[in-house]
Amino acid sequence: MCFKNKNRCLLVCDIDGTLYHPQDFHPGLKEFNDFILESQENIIFVLNSGRNLTDIALVAQNGPIIRPDWLITSVGTNIYSSFSPLSFDDEWIKQSEKPWPRDEIENVLKSCKNLEMQELEHQDPGKLAYYSTVSLGSILPTILSLVEPWKKEIKIISSFDYYLDIVPPWGGKGGAIKFLAQKLSIPFSQVIVAGDSGNDLDMLDNEFKSIVVSNYTPELEGFVKKGKAFCASKPAALGVLEGLAYYGLR
Repeated sequence: MCFKNKNRCLLVCDIDGTLYHPQDFHPGLKEFNDFILESQENIIFVLNSGRNLTDIALVAQNGPIIRPDWLITSVGTNIYSSFSPLSFDDEWIKQSEKPWPRDEIENVLKSCKNLEMQELEHQDPGKLAYYSTVSLGSILPTILSLVEPWKKEIKIISSFDYYLDIVPPWGGKGGAIKFLAQKLSIPFSQVIVAGDSGNDLDMLDNEFKSIVVSNYTPELEGFVKKGKAFCASKPAALGVLEGLAYYGLR
């Protein structure tokens, strides 16, 4: 069942901290996997991660996370229907690679000495990816000042006080979900998303039903206080299951 009716729904989960949580031996993950297996007729399961396809495969192609129906990778950059690199959605590629001021922003951020470009495999025409060598929060005002001329043409995504991603306004985890939901003819009211960190905010603070697991990072504190999401009392997959019960899926 989905929201107590027979319509199919889209369940979109982040990986690290949300389902994959080795520090606590992945609490609730087996129960979550069993639930997805039992609900395949009614739930389309999607993993939406900052990881690339190869990195997602390490934890979801042969476990411990159950294989998804779709994968959204690299903070919304690509959408795949399987673990084959050839299964990318070319329509999303065309949309995500529309012109935006990527080169200008990359050039101006060279003056920020505490930012380092991430490796080439983490870069994309639809994303700029950086590491911060100091607390990202301490230099974010400087970054915002540098990119001020393009503030309406970009989204700035920070996570774990270390990772910085800059994407066009149609990009990010939320934009990719909207595209996939429309592609599959699923209304946004039938989309549930679950996350734990800053790079999930783009999908959590959107038109979907949201779950924030109890082990969320400080970057989500402001969003949690808004009361727009179901905030679980349990961590990781246990929290996701708690949220699914709240929304009537269990």
